[in-house]
Amino acid sequence: MASRERSGFGGVPSSDEEIAAVIAWVREAMERYGLTLDDVLSFPAQAIEPRRLYQNAQGDAGDGEGEMPAWLQRAVNGGQSPEHFRVS
Repeated sequence: MASRERSGFGGVPSSDEEIAAVIAWVREAMERYGLTLDDVLSFPAQAIEPRRLYQNAQGDAGDGEGEMPAWLQRAVNGGQSPEHFRVS
């Protein structure tokens, strides 16, 4: 398996159990939709843009999943509402 940083944040699995669960989920989805590894690897990655629920003027973004991004947490700690940064 490829080496990866495991932080438990930002969608990176933090344990072998999580990795096994993700692999099982991928295999199940591939079987359900009749996809092969070639189908998955040949599909253009840029076809699906990451979800941006919050964004600041510098372009930093957050998807609303997991922990609040540091830039948004600092703004909230400073008294700003997260809704101020919500992308419509």
